[in-house]
Amino acid sequence: MRPVLFEIGGVAIHSYGFMLAIAFIVGTLLARSEARRKGIDPDIVFDLVLASAVGGIIGARLFYVIGHYQEFLQKPLLAMAVWRPGLIFYGGLLGGAIAVLILVRIKRLFVWDIADILSPSLALGYAIARIGCFLNGCCYGSPCDLPWAVNFFDVSRHPTQIYSFIYSLAIFGILWSLRKRISKPGILFWLYLGLYSIARFAVEFFRTSQRVVLGLSAAQIISIIVCVMSAIVIFIGLSAKGSSGDKQ
Repeated sequence: MRPVLFEIGGVAIHSYGFMLAIAFIVGTLLARSEARRKGIDPDIVFDLVLASAVGGIIGARLFYVIGHYQEFLQKPLLAMAVWRPGLIFYGGLLGGAIAVLILVRIKRLFVWDIADILSPSLALGYAIARIGCFLNGCCYGSPCDLPWAVNFFDVSRHPTQIYSFIYSLAIFGILWSLRKRISKPGILFWLYLGLYSIARFAVEFFRTSQRVVLGLSAAQIISIIVCVMSAIVIFIGLSAKGSSGDKQ
């Protein structure tokens, strides 16, 4: 573990926050490239990424605080420390989506085109952010004695951060290879959600998340819902005639 990467003038640069910043930078450059390819002003990407970053971090932190409220009863101000580990992806996705939707409406853009542009960046950015989790020593898995187990707090555990990094990198590869072949707006975005929900459901079995229903964690229940929704939308979208339109 390496929670602090280095210090500059006595200021500690934390690995989690640093990798999160790298994820946003790389995601922005990638999204600009995609916007340019689709004939959309790439400069709008900065506004979209900023909106998704603010909304995403607020949503991700809010979901974490709600789920771990006991940690903040004594020190409620820590709930606003978004630079510390403790972000829930589904909360970030919801918060970021709301912020982007508001901006898209203001700019009068087509929402599904924007969603498709941002999808590969989401996958790659998530992979980079998980490296920050690994360095920080958070989001680790349950104890195991496998050859690739990693020691976290004197216990050999599943390196679930690396599992997440691998599957998210694979999802990015799939989206990137299909982005020019899928013509119907929105399908690439829902494909990302479907693939992510399947992978997250599987990895949750190796994490220490609290089980809430039928031995499943809250993230697994959400993953099932998202996966079913994605499958339905993709099926309807691919079955419908035409390649675009607000009806989707």
